[in-house]
Amino acid sequence: MTAAEKKISAFCARRGLAYEWQALKCNGRRAVVESLDREQHAATLAAARRLKGIRAKEWTCGAGGVWEGRVYLQDAADGERIDAILAAEYERNQNWNQVYHNCIVDGLDPSTASRRAEALYPTPAAI
Repeated sequence: MTAAEKKISAFCARRGLAYEWQALKCNGRRAVVESLDREQHAATLAAARRLKGIRAKEWTCGAGGVWEGRVYLQDAADGERIDAILAAEYERNQNWNQVYHNCIVDGLDPSTASRRAEALYPTPAAI
């Protein structure tokens, strides 16, 4: 367990919060804290944002009188590393799709267009 993960575990223990670890793409992981109501969610998020070196993100959904929320906690440096990898992958996909589309417009068959796009913007072996 990393120092950030220990800090997250201690934070949740002090506040009496149940959490689960969630595996992320690129060998990352984060803690997921389910919120029972808006007040608990807001308090958890506010306290988590004061933790140094920890990234706190939130997700909420409310419809038809039902409310659900989650607070996600992870090592800030790990979050930035994953964001950089995903941004580079998004850019590669955008470029690949543009080359593929241009090849199709130029009259190439999909298989040839795919090979040409892959030659210019190859899929990484591991993400």
